[in-house]
Amino acid sequence: MHDFFGSSIPDFAILSHTWGTEEITYQQWMARDDSEGSLACKSGYQKIIRASQQAREDGLDWIWIDTNCIDKTSSAELTEAINSMFKWYNDSKVCYAYLADVAIADLSARDSTFRRSLWFTRGWTLQELLAPKYLVFYTREWVPIGERSHPRLLLSISKATAIEPMYLTGHRSVTMASVAKRMSWLSKRRTTRDEDIAYCMLGIFGVNMPLLYGEGSKAFLRLQEEIIKVSHDHSLFCWTFTAEVPLDWVSILAPTPGAFERSANYVPKELRQALTPYTITNLGLSIQLPIVHTLTSSFVILNAGLSQQDMSERAGLAVRQDQYSSRAIRTTPILRRHWFPNEPLNIHWSNPQLMHRHEFFVNSRPGILISNPYAQPMLEDLSVLVLMQTTDPRLFKGAEPIGLSPEGYSSYNVACMETPTIETYPPGMFDFQRSLLYLPAINEGEDSTAACLLVLRHESEPSSGYFLYFAARTSARGEKTWSCDVVPRASLSRRKRSGRWPLGEILADFIKKTVKGSAKDPLRLTIGPFLTASRSHTTRAVLLHGSQQGKLWVARRAVEEDNSDVDSNCANAGH
Repeated sequence: MHDFFGSSIPDFAILSHTWGTEEITYQQWMARDDSEGSLACKSGYQKIIRASQQAREDGLDWIWIDTNCIDKTSSAELTEAINSMFKWYNDSKVCYAYLADVAIADLSARDSTFRRSLWFTRGWTLQELLAPKYLVFYTREWVPIGERSHPRLLLSISKATAIEPMYLTGHRSVTMASVAKRMSWLSKRRTTRDEDIAYCMLGIFGVNMPLLYGEGSKAFLRLQEEIIKVSHDHSLFCWTFTAEVPLDWVSILAPTPGAFERSANYVPKELRQALTPYTITNLGLSIQLPIVHTLTSSFVILNAGLSQQDMSERAGLAVRQDQYSSRAIRTTPILRRHWFPNEPLNIHWSNPQLMHRHEFFVNSRPGILISNPYAQPMLEDLSVLVLMQTTDPRLFKGAEPIGLSPEGYSSYNVACMETPTIETYPPGMFDFQRSLLYLPAINEGEDSTAACLLVLRHESEPSSGYFLYFAARTSARGEKTWSCDVVPRASLSRRKRSGRWPLGEILADFIKKTVKGSAKDPLRLTIGPFLTASRSHTTRAVLLHGSQQGKLWVARRAVEEDNSDVDSNCANAGH
């Protein structure tokens, strides 16, 4: 054993493998003269010997193996090794990938032992797959399986790891892959120590950080914070609330790599304007982004999106702002990531260059709902996005996620806006946690209708507010048509009886007007396209636009399922 530094480092081989129960430590290796007989029968010892023999056959005098070449009792040496490991694998002349659970090199079957090898599921072997310039696989009997770039082997590796061949062969640098894509490569891998799931990615992201064994899952949060320091790739935030993510998770940073399992296609999308810095602070992530508001949530618009979409489509993350108790002082709002929709939504901007950014904080640590009593809402013009779901399955069909079209979301100003009170008829149809308005079946027959009335008002002005009507009709031929209408409550004040609104009658009148096609358009409301809000159902997006002059502009729109024509008839009414 010998230490080399800098330019004195000779050509060397390096071993990649999965650890077993009989590995040889640095201390055991250095003392082997006294106990070689007991060590020689261990599988870890034989692995070192066979790898060394293969290096000699390849004309190399030196080999590095992580089990016996790192003194793990020295925290300084362990930290240096882990922070340097990607470079060491990259600098090696050849890397031997030893698959202890593969007996024969069968590459043809989809469920071959090669594809199912434990080596493809471990966290540390990800960098050992990507970093070496020359990588050769061996069976447990040290029979060569082949070199990584061989066409048949390359295809099997790509299938087993979900990594594109161009990254495996080095034709495209790993650094060219988006942060989300690199995280997705790790999403199904595991490590023995919780901390190692972060430490094994240091070289892949080109960052360094001290090792703190005992911090557990916090190491993965620290990794993301280090990535933020050296990258402006917003795809880092494009993760999904999977089953392993707790619903009370409030951080914009993912708790585990598994949250990136469906994030491989997210890429950064830069604007043709100056980049704005963002950083981790004691209040969370301080960042400037456009934002779209819904009845109970908001969506921050990232400089990232799906790779197959055009540059005008962006990923929107659901966030919420904690309740505030005072409006006397304006400060930067503090937001938290919300669990519904559970994955980023694609939001289409007709002119991304005109998107106005707002400065705010987003929680970056779990478990604490930071409440800022002086934070103010961020819109002067009201913009509502309602995600609709129906209890009648005939009104929906499966659809891939497609972009929303929030025309008019071009500028936002900080202003005082009271949280609205929401009521529905039939009662209980609005889900505050999801911003979902459910449409129950109102009538059956040749033309069935699912409809709901939503009453939006402010407690400080009981007489103000609006009736928002939504309906979906299914004809006898199976054609589906969506309709909506909005009427100020003041315009129907004569309908009140003993201080109460006959909501059932008002809903029935809306349904009759829809069937006759005679509904008026006092405001501007549009029904957007299908979007996937979760794996269990599909929804429609409903956009309610507001003007900066304190007026709501709404256009009634009847939308057939396969028809994107928009009724442009509209008028205005006071807010």
